[in-house]
Amino acid sequence: MLSNALANCLNKFFFECNDTRYISEADVNTLTSSELKRFKDECLLGVSVGLEVLGRLLHFTYDKNRNYFDEAKISQLAQIGWTKNNEIWVNNLIRLDQNPKNPNKPYKLSTGANAVIDGVRRVKDKLGWV
Repeated sequence: MLSNALANCLNKFFFECNDTRYISEADVNTLTSSELKRFKDECLLGVSVGLEVLGRLLHFTYDKNRNYFDEAKISQLAQIGWTKNNEIWVNNLIRLDQNPKNPNKPYKLSTGANAVIDGVRRVKDKLGWV
């Protein structure tokens, strides 16, 4: 029962999220390495720290007494924008690099505990989950 609730939650999230819909719907045999690389490079959900933030946020949508994830809140999370260039992640998970090695990627990804906590807090504030 618990794994079904989590699977349904994740399926709903990945289908509704514009940043993951293509990856979640595509046949694994048709995805190219360049598509996967682009996903990893552009989307926080393509790296572990993004999944950690998502997991912590999904925890706030879960009602353990009913074994239920709040679908309205899952939809809210799916709409926030999980690309690395989204302003919501600046100064928590994403730090702008003044002298980037690659000018097309002017950021550094912060993966420490404080960055994750700040990212979760920023999303909760934006969604009014305080």
